Amino acid sequence: VVNSITKVGSSPTNASSLQYAVTFSEPVTGIDAGDFALTATGTVTGSVANVSGSGASYTVTVNSVTGVGTVRLDLNSSSTGIIDAAGNDVSGGYNSGETYTVVSSDAALSNLSISSGALTPAFNSNTTGYAVSVDNAVNSIIITPTANESHAVIKVNNAVVTSGNPSSAINLNVGNNTRATEITAQDGATVKTY
Repeated sequence: VVNSITKVGSSPTNASSLQYAVTFSEPVTGIDAGDFALTATGTVTGSVANVSGSGASYTVTVNSVTGVGTVRLDLNSSSTGIIDAAGNDVSGGYNSGETYTVVSSDAALSNLSISSGALTPAFNSNTTGYAVSVDNAVNSIIITPTANESHAVIKVNNAVVTSGNPSSAINLNVGNNTRATEITAQDGATVKTY
């Protein structure tokens, strides 16, 4: 019988590899990756890749984790091949373990447009520096940024802007003006400035 399945790492996370500690009520053998399944919400996917350990304590590694949502490791309820020291099959499964919250580290824009002039060079999400020339009569500009990932937070000129919506008018002075568009990924740590 499984006593617990707990997270080894911290949550929320944007890691592509996660580990779970699986503790049985007694020493068991015959454990492999096929004995486990993932229960996920949102767009999270991954694959149970490796099982290590012995006796009553094992570590299960889940690789290729992508997406946004939650993921839990479950022990399948039948046909596992797991046996205790007396040769009895361990059955019944386990689906009450701890859940990782998987968050995005995507801080890129998928589009950036302006109300006057044209971006030079043309927008590319990997390019962070642009120039825009406008007529002297233009005294403000509106920037419309679109996040690549819907959970990112965008700030234009230090004011939060909803993805795909225009910023407030930003006053321009005659001459060079620098305006920043900052994107913070859902993980709260990854930041990109255009």
